[in-house]
Amino acid sequence: MSIITCPECGKEVSDLAEKCVNCGYPIKKRGQENQQAGLCQVCGCKNEAGTMYCKQCGIRLRDYNAVNTAPKSQTSDPKLPVWKIIVLVFCCLVAPLLGIILIWVWGKNKSTGVKVGLTILCFIFWLLTVGKENPDEQGATTGMTQGTSKVNAVVEEDLSELVTVVEEYSYENIIGSTNYVLIVKNNSSKSVDVNINATAMDAEGKIIGAADSFESALSGGEEACLISLFSGVKGVASFSYTLSVEENRYYEGAIQDLAFEQSITDKKVIVSCTNNGKEAVEFVRAYGLFFKEGKLVDSDTSYIIDSDSELKPGVTLSKELSSSNEFDEVKVYYSGQRKR
Repeated sequence: MSIITCPECGKEVSDLAEKCVNCGYPIKKRGQENQQAGLCQVCGCKNEAGTMYCKQCGIRLRDYNAVNTAPKSQTSDPKLPVWKIIVLVFCCLVAPLLGIILIWVWGKNKSTGVKVGLTILCFIFWLLTVGKENPDEQGATTGMTQGTSKVNAVVEEDLSELVTVVEEYSYENIIGSTNYVLIVKNNSSKSVDVNINATAMDAEGKIIGAADSFESALSGGEEACLISLFSGVKGVASFSYTLSVEENRYYEGAIQDLAFEQSITDKKVIVSCTNNGKEAVEFVRAYGLFFKEGKLVDSDTSYIIDSDSELKPGVTLSKELSSSNEFDEVKVYYSGQRKR
């Protein structure tokens, strides 16, 4: 067992815990999915499947056995080439018969026997050479399977220009920490992962805090709420951030299959979510932003999922998002995904 930082609230939690005790983030299940995708649970760096240590933070990845994570084409023994099978069959069955014929012909006519013998040798030589892959082609095929050959390297499309920040907020919470909120929109047609690395500066421009926020499998055309928590940081005068975007090849956004309803009281908002699709949606989550006279005063988040960390087809679940401050407006953002 090791202690990791919850990627949502920033609190320390055991990597064996089912959920974060502070915010409810599904640590264990999401960690298993991250391991299969080669994602480090500590720093979020993407590593190749089967990597033993994270290339960014150096931590030993729990699922480092390539036999369990890599595709079968990478881990199983290669199949016997066809040409080797032909040679094997020839040596076992055909060669003895040809030998008998050669002895018989040699006894009848030596010159004919020499010709037959040379013909057999040429045929054996042809069997040993035909069907062999060209070394360059063989390397290229391996590159396609393992994803390491330059010939077959996949050129990642730059999607950062297609994800834009549409709103920006910040506030200090009651425990003396600062929350920095960015609302981003995916203007592409792909499901993408969005990562925000933010820094907080004081009035003199000195960096007094750094934090990350992450949204997985944001659907095309949808908006997402990313909240960076600067724990114990107060008196922030300005922020800066770096936004990075990458296509998610393991999950796709599934917000389009969900229907939402909201009921607002003086202290909270109750959100209900129904899965109208045919497949379960994982990690469905609601982010509530509470405003007073146009200024953000509080935020809350909750997963709308069952014990399997998903919302099954035809099921409706409800959760509460509460505020410790008075508010006159609430904005709620949702996220959810499913395996491709």
